Amino acid sequence: MATSSPPHVSVTPIGAATAAAMAWRFKGKLWVTAMVKATFGFASDTMMQRIAPQEIIREEVHHGGLLSRSIRFTTDLVPRLLKADVLFTGHAHAPHGRPVEAAHVRLGVFSSSWTLLDKTLMVRKRGGFVRLPIDYEHAFGGIGFPDNPFGEGHPQGSGEPNILDPVDARRVAGFGPLSKAIPARRRLLGATPRALLERGIPEIQDELSWDYFQAAPPDQRTHFLRGDEWIVMDGLHPSAPRMRMRLPGARGFARIHGLAGLGLAEHQELPLSADVLRIDGDEQRCTVTWRGSFPVPSEDVLPRMRILAGVELPGAPIAWPAPGAAVSRAGATAPRAGAAGNEDDAALESTVALSAAASMGPTGTLDIAPDTALAVPATLPFRPAPAGASPSPPKRPAPSPPEAPLGRSGTMQMPRDVGIHAARQPATPFTAEPPRAPPAEPTPALPAEPSAPAASAAAPAVPTPEPANFAAAPAVPTPEPASPAAAGGTFAWATPPPEPPPPEPPPPGAPKRPAKLDVRALLYGTGKGRG
Repeated sequence: MATSSPPHVSVTPIGAATAAAMAWRFKGKLWVTAMVKATFGFASDTMMQRIAPQEIIREEVHHGGLLSRSIRFTTDLVPRLLKADVLFTGHAHAPHGRPVEAAHVRLGVFSSSWTLLDKTLMVRKRGGFVRLPIDYEHAFGGIGFPDNPFGEGHPQGSGEPNILDPVDARRVAGFGPLSKAIPARRRLLGATPRALLERGIPEIQDELSWDYFQAAPPDQRTHFLRGDEWIVMDGLHPSAPRMRMRLPGARGFARIHGLAGLGLAEHQELPLSADVLRIDGDEQRCTVTWRGSFPVPSEDVLPRMRILAGVELPGAPIAWPAPGAAVSRAGATAPRAGAAGNEDDAALESTVALSAAASMGPTGTLDIAPDTALAVPATLPFRPAPAGASPSPPKRPAPSPPEAPLGRSGTMQMPRDVGIHAARQPATPFTAEPPRAPPAEPTPALPAEPSAPAASAAAPAVPTPEPANFAAAPAVPTPEPASPAAAGGTFAWATPPPEPPPPEPPPPGAPKRPAKLDVRALLYGTGKGRG
């Protein structure tokens, strides 16, 4: 809980979106981060459609509403992310609704050329399961285990985990977000007191690792998204053994008003980067968050500033309002819950409609002293906004529908039989393309991922389940890469990322068959006949 009320920044979402902003300090400089969210409903083997947006999440949302449990959703109020978090919450489902004792579940995110994420977990339960939560209560861990104090199996004999890493049964396995309260994430604070981050304006010190703000497991952090990626899920949907769907090419933007005294024109546009993808298997929707930051000279400008934010789709530009015009807000939806706040018991079609005003908080400005001229250079990372509405991105042609076998992504090692089974499944709904040349601009160096602690004991043997017969989905169109958003100046934090580097080469193939043995030479020697 924040120790003081944050200075208010007026934020208004445009269209079917939710938006928020926060101020923070780093190295003595004041920054403002604007964020906007859009939500898309599941659609098998095709492009997802925009639906009512998820509300802004201001605090971590725990499973069942209990602080003693792991988290279902992390907060949206994050100053900056170095990579994109890909998160899944929901259940594992047995193939065809028939009970099984063990099965594999898989989550993948693919662009037209790159594998951004491809991760497989094993789900096991004695006596069988039809539906089992993918959460950290069912993963390896336990009291005193810093990587997952919510789990089972630590210390030895304290229980049996159901969600397992296919290679190391004593490694925490899951697709969901990591709470900022667990020791493994809290140690990234370094010497920074957590109270500094809970102020109205968080103070970020040099020794704090920016990875602290990443809620996804390290192997679920990837390059910023372009908004047209394919999502592939195996065993994570109640009726489809394999679910494939595509983000619709969405892009987020913000416009900043009220800073004309800084030498900037009204309606300055701030490009945003897609840095969070939340996939909710129970509610059957995906939510994408776009974020961008810019510096301001002092807190005095915060009350007079007004931010408008929206999400555009191909053929559906953002309808920016005229100056001074009233803006209507689309209703937002909150994460649904069943009886006693337990989302596991809620019906899939049940959602809660909330007004955006309730979820966003007040947006009126505060009374301040008359404006005074500020001699501050124009350092904000904006580009001038075009006159009128944003231009509509060009429509993409409909490509051909071939299939291709899956290539390994390198996110984790799998047992040989699991890899063989995965290779037989046509997961990516497009033809594999040859690797492209690296981007002209080098990718900025990012902090190294925290290393996983060494296992304290030998891993117990994990039985490998029989591969499930996942039905192959029909062929779908080949996605074309989306053109990156135009950069707004040279400010690296607010500029969309370059094309990711080519994937690593695949592992070497199977060993060659040994040469045929010359039995005659072995029996009679070289150059001798039978006689």
